[in-house]
Amino acid sequence: MSDACGFCGHADTPEKVYAPLRSCIEELICRQGVREFYVGSEGAFDRMALRALREMKKKYPAIRYAVVLARLPGKSGPADPADPTLFPEGLEKAPPRFAIPHRNRWMVDNCRWMVAYVTRGFGGAAKTLARARRKGLAVIDLAASSAPRAP
Repeated sequence: MSDACGFCGHADTPEKVYAPLRSCIEELICRQGVREFYVGSEGAFDRMALRALREMKKKYPAIRYAVVLARLPGKSGPADPADPTLFPEGLEKAPPRFAIPHRNRWMVDNCRWMVAYVTRGFGGAAKTLARARRKGLAVIDLAASSAPRAP
């Protein structure tokens, strides 16, 4: 497990979450020394996290981020082709309906931190958050306004 930070949240996350999400990312950079971030590309929460990471990269050039793809490049990806991407090994063998859960498991397995916005106890974001907690990641759930828990 690296000191990287991943993200999980609902596809319909409201825009009001952006400011606290951005602040959370900056705090992880400044206070926790996080330098590597992994983000998906599927919904509103992912888009907000990616937008915040782009801003943080300008302010803190030493950080790195990657859009972790759930499908082979060309079938999905970031809105901006300039964003760095990562395609987890073995994901090309996952059936299409399992690609996103497989990608999310990879993010949990390769991070120490997880920033989440989860308001429902079902669905992919809830499952990813539950896995992160089971694996002992430091979780910051913006929906619960929780403080980070060290692993």
